[in-house]
Amino acid sequence: MREQVYQAEAVLERLLAESPALLAGDEDSGTRRLLLLGRTDDQVGPDYMFVDQEGIPSLVEVTRSADPEASRELVGQMVDYAANAVAYQDPAALRAMLEARCRVEGRDVQDVLHEDLGIDTEPRHFWEHVRINMSVGRMRLIFAADAI
Repeated sequence: MREQVYQAEAVLERLLAESPALLAGDEDSGTRRLLLLGRTDDQVGPDYMFVDQEGIPSLVEVTRSADPEASRELVGQMVDYAANAVAYQDPAALRAMLEARCRVEGRDVQDVLHEDLGIDTEPRHFWEHVRINMSVGRMRLIFAADAI
């Protein structure tokens, strides 16, 4: 990935979906792994939902610097998405997102959790961590842009 202004948001979105490590943070958080659960409906959620190996959901919203007004509105939207996720999002829906993605890709969910996140426990234990994290509002809000 090279630093540049992207002509379309979809280009940046695709890069992030294909390379979640780009979202993992700075060098101090180098052990964090992110797994793409799926894309959400733009009308009711962020562009993408990821989860890390500790079961902490990450809501990712992608924008371009070409539209500064939309970028300001995006912050408010993201706060709404996070509040709604805590209040209304059933962790089972996140699990279903991953299961649907795995069906399309012809992969086993348990294998994906193991290979992409290093999860060696029963998937139900992992999803229980996701449920607990969501119930207390522990999640990451990530804004990805070509320039800020």
